[in-house]
Formats: sequence, structure tokens, C-alpha cells
Amino acid sequence: MSSVKTTADEFRFRIEKGDAELVGAGLWLDPHHPRELAFISHAHADHFAPHGKTICSTATRLLIESRFQNRGNEFLSLDFGERLTQEGYEIELLPAGHIPGSAMLFLTRLEDGATLLHTGDFKTRPAFGAESNIARRADWLIMETTFGVPKFCLPPSDEVLEEMIKFAQEAIEEEEIPIFMAYSLGKAQEILMSLHAKSPGLKFQVHSSVAKMNEVVASLGYALPPCDLFAPKERSPKGHVLVMPPSAGRSRVVRQMKKTVRLAMVSGWGIDSGAKYRYQCDEVFPLSDHAGYDDLHAFVDEVNPSRVYTIHGFCNEFARDLRQRGIEAWPLAGETQLEMELLSGSTGLDDSPSTVESNRPVSEFSDFTSICETISATTGKTKKRELLADYLRSLEEEPLVLAASYLSGKPFPAGTNIRSFSVGWALIRQALLDLTGLTRAQYRQISSSQADAA
Repeated sequence: MSSVKTTADEFRFRIEKGDAELVGAGLWLDPHHPRELAFISHAHADHFAPHGKTICSTATRLLIESRFQNRGNEFLSLDFGERLTQEGYEIELLPAGHIPGSAMLFLTRLEDGATLLHTGDFKTRPAFGAESNIARRADWLIMETTFGVPKFCLPPSDEVLEEMIKFAQEAIEEEEIPIFMAYSLGKAQEILMSLHAKSPGLKFQVHSSVAKMNEVVASLGYALPPCDLFAPKERSPKGHVLVMPPSAGRSRVVRQMKKTVRLAMVSGWGIDSGAKYRYQCDEVFPLSDHAGYDDLHAFVDEVNPSRVYTIHGFCNEFARDLRQRGIEAWPLAGETQLEMELLSGSTGLDDSPSTVESNRPVSEFSDFTSICETISATTGKTKKRELLADYLRSLEEEPLVLAASYLSGKPFPAGTNIRSFSVGWALIRQALLDLTGLTRAQYRQISSSQADAA
């Protein structure tokens, strides 16, 4: 990048392996790889790695220790409103509104008072499943843009919840079992508390992974409704609303109940027209724990920064939309992952990274790839074994079998002569066309823009 004179409100970042470090503070922002000092915004698996020292909210620490049995690392855990001085910066955590304990990082540089707000994953709409988001004026803003394109203007949450209640009640009236698939931490608790508040007569059964998270979330002061454990051999699920993670929704137990269940996915990605087919379910409800496109714009207006950097999802698109509004905005990390200096006087798109990061939803396969990357980046066989053991211990039987198969490099059933999937590029391309509904001409245009072989 071109050399530009430093100004008083400048912050500098270094990008390594897709992780961003605030230069001078030595602080990494939600890094995927183990770092000496890291801020972790929340306790979802794709945001956690074993760091030397971790800054997070007190609630996030409790959730991390519950999920990952990770009690060996050093934590600097803060309550919301509490402040900490670290390497010339005052650190304060603000509620992000994403899941219980999720936090935004607010930094004040002591030498000149310059401020930086890093959102992590966040949601601005009030919800039962998280502390309400609190925005604050900052000089610079780093924000996630998972839903950073106009089609992701999410519908009002109350409307979505009313549709979910209707879905559940109709299923129960017709002697079927409504199942809502949602991630065990955050979304599951929001569904339970929201549906209970609007329809107190509903009864719930939850998957064991949801029940485990319910215990920890309840200890944080959240008023969860009574929930039985989903165990069809011990108690009938009839007359109940079931809440379980997506992997359990496709488990053998649920497949055996296929003729008596109505399966629904709860995700902001439900806005996509093909979502029902992608998730292979009866309905998708676009209730999200992320900020929608219009919410992102409103948040920028509230923070009123002089510069914005975008991370995750539609980074390029949302940054471009902000520039069209007269706001200086660029994606923070690019494909080159070189050391960067992001200076307040930098100019133009040519001097800024321009690659969009993956916008795929968080999934259990994403968790699998994240733990593989973490183990790969960790030195020492003992530490690698501990990480792998903690990960495998967190899985239910069916995903455990799959994970063990792929980790061992033996994905095919024992006793068979199968040695390859026999899946060629033509089959993959056709699957993409079927999934997205694109024409071959549209596909070739996208493929050419990414320098792929169409």
C-alpha cells in the first residue's frame, strides 16, 4: 500500500491467516487460530480457539468452559460496563445482542482518546435470547456483514414468531410433531423463550445438547420455560414442540419418525427462495441472531464512524453500499492475507482488499473444519489430543461417527471395496445449478468473475 502520513485517530491492523491483529496492543480480534492475546466475542465454536490469554464477557467465559471443558487457558473476563487497561488501551465490552454473553469490543486509546468499536457477530433487534445491543459512537467501526445485501432485510421478529406458533399448533392439532432446528446455543433458547411468551400453553422437548446449554443459560439469569428431554424410547414427543440442532433433525431417530413430524429450520438464510430445498425440510423461518441489511445501515448511522471495515459475509457489497452513501468503508481482510496498514488517509479500492469472505451459515461441518484448522495450528501432540478429545466429547453419536471417519481418512463403510466418490466436476456443477436455480449462462458469468474454469 502507499505510504500515508499518520493521523491522531489512526488504527493499524495486521492480517495473518485471515485473523486481524490490532498493532500496538497485540490484540487479535475473534481469531480462528490460537493467539497469545485474543478477544472472543461469543461462545459459538467457530469463534473459539485455545489462546494464551482470552478477553471476553463473564457469561461467555462460563459458556466456553461448559461447552469445551476449557479451564486451562487464562481469561480476562469482564462484566458489561467494567473496564480494563491493556497495553495503552482502555477496554470495555458492550452487549452485542447475538447470543447470551455476546459482546462488542470498545477500545479507547489512552494517548489521544481515539476510539474503535469491533462488533463481532451482533443483532440490533431486541430478543429474549441475548442482552440488548448497545451501540456507541466510535471513530472507527469494524462490523460483521453476514447479511450485507438488500435481499436480507429480515421481516419483523413478531411476525416470524406468529408463523412459527401457527406451524407448531397446526402440527399438534393434526397429531404430528413440530420440530424446530436451531443451534444449541443462542437460537434454541431464543425460540423457547419467545414461543413460551407468546403461547404459554405450548409444551417443549429438547435435544440433549440444547438441554445442556439451557442449564448454563438459565444460570445467567434467563427465564427458560420447562423443557423435557427428547428421548422417544422413554417418553412420547406427541403434543410437544421439539427443538434440536440441525444435525439431530436429520438423525436416524428423527428419520424413523418421518411420517409423524413436520420439520422446520430457523435461520435468517430462510430469506433465500430455495432455503426449504437446501435444508430439506417442510418450512424455514427467517428468525436470525444476526443484524439484517437495514439493521446494519441503522447501526452505522448510530455509531457515526469516520471509517468502517467489514468482516464476514457480504463484505465487498456492504462496504460499496456505504461508500455510495458517502461513508468511507472497505473490507478488512483480503485473500492475500498480507500484513496491512489501514491508514485514515488511504485512498481508493485499489489500495484496499477486495475479496469477499465465505458467507455460508455456521454449521456443524464448519465446526469440524474449524477444529481441524485449530489442531493443525497447535504445536505438541498432548495439546492436539486434548483439543480433539474435547471436540469429540461434545458430539452426539451420529456426528461422532462421521467426524471419526473423516478424521481417520476412512470415509467409506468398512468391508467395501469403494475407494473414491466418483464425483466429477460435471456432477458438482449440476448440483450447484439445481440448488441455486441459476441458468448455465448465469453460472458461467459468476464462474468467470472468480477466475474458475466454467
